[in-house]
Amino acid sequence: MKKTIFKTTLILVCLAWISPAFSQNQLVGTVNYHDDPGTPVPEVTIDLYDMSNTLMGSTITNDYGEYEFDSIPNGSYYLVSATSLAPGQVTLQDAFLIMIHLFGMYDFTEYEFAAADVNGSGTITWSDYFIVLINYILQGQPFPVGEWQFENVQIEFNARTIGSSDTATVWATGSGDLEGNWLPTGRSISLVSSIKSESVTLNNEISKIPITSSFNSLISGFNLNINYPS
Repeated sequence: MKKTIFKTTLILVCLAWISPAFSQNQLVGTVNYHDDPGTPVPEVTIDLYDMSNTLMGSTITNDYGEYEFDSIPNGSYYLVSATSLAPGQVTLQDAFLIMIHLFGMYDFTEYEFAAADVNGSGTITWSDYFIVLINYILQGQPFPVGEWQFENVQIEFNARTIGSSDTATVWATGSGDLEGNWLPTGRSISLVSSIKSESVTLNNEISKIPITSSFNSLISGFNLNINYPS
């Protein structure tokens, strides 16, 4: 009896010792434009790196902006996000928001700060204002920092209950787009209940065409195709 108890105790101790090393974790989350759950961003490539900059896995957000990583060992990790989608629209209002912020009249959120820092200096200065107003809006030059900015996310996995998961919601913003004027594109057509096509004969140079929808759920974006006969 003593021998059996000794073996059982030894096995339990060994399992307790090796369990943290082989623990597997799950990470799920959503990428939202300007932290708005109503504007998820699809087609975002998310890479999972450990703190030694080793790529542990890669995934792409679905039509709902959702992503998932499975079988992650315990440890520290960070996310790197990128997309080839067109970013949000940059207007004079965005430049105006940077200006009143510099005058101390408007406080930025974290994603607005990232959108305003178009030169990537880590601070908001008049240089950012003139880059948006003159270089980008007037002259059409690209932003030095690039088109998209994503939230920096770091995750720490420790021993946990089997089957549990962590959640990390990531905000996204287009450089220069402080207002969040992004129109979702690339969504699956299966999310729409129906597609309606109708031909209209135009008799005048200017015609008004009424457009309605019977889709009752929330619509984050739509596409209107107009085909002109040759």
